[in-house]
Amino acid sequence: MNPHYSDDTLQKIGINIAVIERLVEILNWTDQEEEEIRWSAAQILSKLFGKNQNSIRVAGVPSIISDHPNYEFLTFNHLGLLILKKLPCVHDNCGNGNTRGIQPKIMDFTHADERLLKEVTDMPNDQILTLKRSLQLVKRLASTTGNTRKNLRLNLSEIVFTISNIRDILRYGEKHPMLQQLGIEILTSLALEADAIERVGGIGGVLNELFNIFFNKGMLGNNKQVRTKAGEALAMVVLESKNNCLRIIKLGVLENLVEALEVQLLRVNAARILRNLCTYNSSNCFHQLKGIMNAAPKSFG
Repeated sequence: MNPHYSDDTLQKIGINIAVIERLVEILNWTDQEEEEIRWSAAQILSKLFGKNQNSIRVAGVPSIISDHPNYEFLTFNHLGLLILKKLPCVHDNCGNGNTRGIQPKIMDFTHADERLLKEVTDMPNDQILTLKRSLQLVKRLASTTGNTRKNLRLNLSEIVFTISNIRDILRYGEKHPMLQQLGIEILTSLALEADAIERVGGIGGVLNELFNIFFNKGMLGNNKQVRTKAGEALAMVVLESKNNCLRIIKLGVLENLVEALEVQLLRVNAARILRNLCTYNSSNCFHQLKGIMNAAPKSFG
């Protein structure tokens, strides 16, 4: 905690693997009388992994995400999520097979009910903080590069509540645009994999909620970026996916998409969506798409 010595101390700890392993081992302690020691170890590791050179593969760190009945475990969860968010800076940490079991637990933290999302207060909300940190962590995992990226995205999309939890944030989180944006960015990353694209489009209400945000004229100022992100996600979800194109056509949003071609903020993504709809149309919806082909030259002329 001393600003004069903290950097040197962290450097010395960071090059001592035995000390790091011991600190991680302490995270597994469950005795309530040792809670303060466990908390101190977690704080040290949080500082330590803030330095890229110290973000080594640490399989034991997920154990700090705790539901021990005798702990004030919400604060431990906050710190655990913060540590985990720093670890994926190194690709080996993202692909660590020992961490796959922790992914469903991380996704549990992305759940938020309607009341929480619609509530606005001037006081800090620990549940919203937990939600934010968990989404930031999932976003980092979903957007990772390297050899592990495909399996990570598929694993995340296969977790039962991953996409439905994000759908609820889109549906009820209008007062929390930052959370909505994080959720949308996760969907966009998941849609990089063909199998995940089908899961994103197949979960009831996801496409509709994305369009509700994309067409929401009430979003002002910096919140406009959320609309842009929603458009990018929709453009990814329909890319080379006939099933999702048909799902969108059934939503009855074609007229709104054509109108969006006239809006500078929406134009590019609306065009990308419409292009894919035209590419993957079937005979039973051709009459709905004919107007689009006529409207595009007018809008871009």
